[in-house]
This record gives sequence, C-alpha cells and structure tokens, in this order.
Amino acid sequence: AGGQAALSAVSVIIFTPIVTYFMMKEWVNITCWAEDLLPQQHKKTILDLLKQIDTKLSGFIRGQISVALILGIAYAFALTIAGLKYGFLIGLMAGLLSIIPMVGSTVGLIVSVAVAWFQAGDLIFVAIIAAIFFAGQLIEGNILSPKIVGESVGLHPLWIFFALLAGGSVFGILGMLLAVPVAAVAGVLLAFAIAQYKRSPYYKTPSKAKTSKKKSAKSC
Repeated sequence: AGGQAALSAVSVIIFTPIVTYFMMKEWVNITCWAEDLLPQQHKKTILDLLKQIDTKLSGFIRGQISVALILGIAYAFALTIAGLKYGFLIGLMAGLLSIIPMVGSTVGLIVSVAVAWFQAGDLIFVAIIAAIFFAGQLIEGNILSPKIVGESVGLHPLWIFFALLAGGSVFGILGMLLAVPVAAVAGVLLAFAIAQYKRSPYYKTPSKAKTSKKKSAKSC
C-alpha cells in the first residue's frame, strides 16, 4: 500500500505539469471545439451565461486570495508582537491555508498553541495566542469574507453567510470551499430564469380595468 501511494504521488508530480502545459497550449482549440457543439439557436444565450459565470468565479478567486493575504499578514504581525517563536511563518502559513475556509485558522491555532506551550509553558500565553486565532476567525467569517468575497462575487453578505453554513453542514470543509462558487453560479442561473419568466405569457401586465382600479394603491 505504501509503495502504491508513493508511485501515485510520483505520477501526479510528473504528469500534472505535462497535462497543464498541453491544456494551456490547446485551450483555444478546446473552447472553439466546445462552442461548435452548442445549439446554434441558443449559442449566444449560453455563451452569455458562461461569461457571467466566469466573471463570478474569477471574482470569488480574487476575493478569497485577498482574504487569505489580509489574514496572513494580520496573523504574522499579531503572533510576532505576542512573542511567539516562528510566529511570522506560522501566521503566513495560516493565511495561505485560509483560502479554504476554517482550515487556515484551525491549522494555525493548533500549531501556534503547541509552539506556545513548548516555548513558555504558561497557560496565559497560550490563551493569548489562541485568542488571536479566534478573533481572526470571527473577523474572517463576519467581516472579510462577506464583504470582500461577497462584493467580488456580487452576492449579498447574508447569502454568503447562509451559503457557507449550508455547505459546511452538508459537505464539511469541502462544502465550505465550494459553497460560494456554487451560490454564485446559482445566482446567475436564477437571474436568467427570472428574466425568462418575466418575458413569458405567465407574467403579464394587468389589464386596463384592473390598473385603473389600483391607481390609488401604492406600487413597489
């Protein structure tokens, strides 16, 4: 089992750059081939939806990287000021891993608390180090991610919060990582569905008789 795992790891290390190179080299041909398979009467609509989804997903990636950078710098300086050995490196590592929600803060908390205990053996010092990560997690979950990632993706912070809760409760860490992109894609498709509904016969303007009776009523 160990030998198979080692061979799998080596094969991934060798083949991943090769596959990546050819995917980048042939990407234009692949996309042209895929576009040619789209039904011609709906091609423009499908490409427009894909472009919107691409914009949302790229915004999510940029936002998540921004959050990770902010957290990494904040953790690094906070741990260094607190006097933790290797605090700067641990903080940067925690920030880098924060690209996956909860993972960076959890790993950083465990490592930093262990280092703090072996460094000083003082429960107060350990509590201070732990409080830094708890504060960082609260700021990330309630301010940074909803504000930065939400604005990048174009979703309301409340929807970001609910998406993270739902993804985490259903699929755990993987669900939290995929929650916001999935919510962004769902938002694009839902907006398209609503636009199509409003163009359909099911969504009609009220008749003149009904409209005249409701002139005095307040409208949205």
